[in-house]
Amino acid sequence: MTMDGTAQLQIDQRADDRRALEAFVVEHADLETLEGLLEQFNIFEAVGVVRQELRHSDFLAFLLDPRQNHRLGDAFVRRLLQKVLVAARDSAPPISPVLLDAWDLGRLSVRREWQNVDILLVDDANRLVVVIENKVDSAEHSDQLGRYLRLVEAEFLAPGWRHLADYLTLGGEAPSEGAYLPADYGLVADAVEAVAESRRPGLDPAVHALMAHYARMLRRHIVEDSEIADLCRQIYRRHQRALDLIFEHRPDRLAEVQAILLDLVASRDDLILDTSAKQVVRFGHAA
Repeated sequence: MTMDGTAQLQIDQRADDRRALEAFVVEHADLETLEGLLEQFNIFEAVGVVRQELRHSDFLAFLLDPRQNHRLGDAFVRRLLQKVLVAARDSAPPISPVLLDAWDLGRLSVRREWQNVDILLVDDANRLVVVIENKVDSAEHSDQLGRYLRLVEAEFLAPGWRHLADYLTLGGEAPSEGAYLPADYGLVADAVEAVAESRRPGLDPAVHALMAHYARMLRRHIVEDSEIADLCRQIYRRHQRALDLIFEHRPDRLAEVQAILLDLVASRDDLILDTSAKQVVRFGHAA
């Protein structure tokens, strides 16, 4: 008795699938690394703010404000603005990183949601105003960038004031309004880490830990080429067949809930099944 080609192909495919799954299970160093990253405690992950744009703006506003009790003074606001300016040198920004380094920014004030602007920095002493529009999982809309800039220009009139506008996104996307300098969260992570280490001797350990957690969370989840995203891509490239097979046979929660409800109705004499579908199981109570 001979086996036809289709049956043999199916057997070979099952054998290949089994070998792919075995390799995935045995060669699991990358998986252990990924699990280790995910198992590291992080306060920002614990409270669920990884993708919450408002909470990112709140924390950045706290770090940027030299008057807050973090004991950073103006170190963070200076470092972040300098990084934005250096990254955007080709855009002819209105102020140089060198000039910014010479200024005392200790009296700068930070406003949240002034005229719907995410973060507004106002330095009366140096006549500098900075607009920061922050986007995590959203995009600009309704000419908001141009609108915010016009509001700021009307409130803080040139030539007495310098206007700096920063469009902060995950990957440094180009803004629709040319006056904005693009910046990405990689710059933020770099600035947070650098300032946390340089100011560590004078920082409350809790503040240093908070900054370290924030930078680590950004690198794991937010930065475009985050550590976790890069590791996931590596694992998928090495084990694509096994992962595709696992995904194909992943548990179907709706089907599981449907089966539980059908078993419940069948086990009860006082319940009568009406209709059953994956999305809806309808039943009534016997009179």
